[in-house]
Amino acid sequence: MLMLLTSHIYQFSRFQGRGIWGANVFLLVGETLTLIDTGFKGRSIHIIRELARLGYSPADITSIIITHHHADHTGSLATLKEVTKAKVIAHTDYALYIDGSLPQPGPANPEWLGNMLSPINGLWATIPVAVDRLVGDGDELPIL
Repeated sequence: MLMLLTSHIYQFSRFQGRGIWGANVFLLVGETLTLIDTGFKGRSIHIIRELARLGYSPADITSIIITHHHADHTGSLATLKEVTKAKVIAHTDYALYIDGSLPQPGPANPEWLGNMLSPINGLWATIPVAVDRLVGDGDELPIL
């Protein structure tokens, strides 16, 4: 389900206003479409379905901005990049995690939590994706 926040910004929402299984995912509608974050893996079908409901196709998304590397923000990135051919934009601090050069860090503190969750780490494992444009603190993007 999409919630219209402003005349140009939609939020993908599910249960109790939360995003595509966790993280908030937004669609910016301007001269082109920009997706901000992608939700956990398996959420791409929901995003594509909602795009169609608005009259758009996946190819209409030209940019995907990733706010940070956690799996609830990048889980569906590989699928969506493949389907949309969009350029992936991410901060330099997170690019090495997104492209797989560095392993995704898991919960480390408290140590017992990391140990308890380690058997199910595969549930939120992500597929590495190349970042097409690096951004830094204070950079502005010509979107909207």
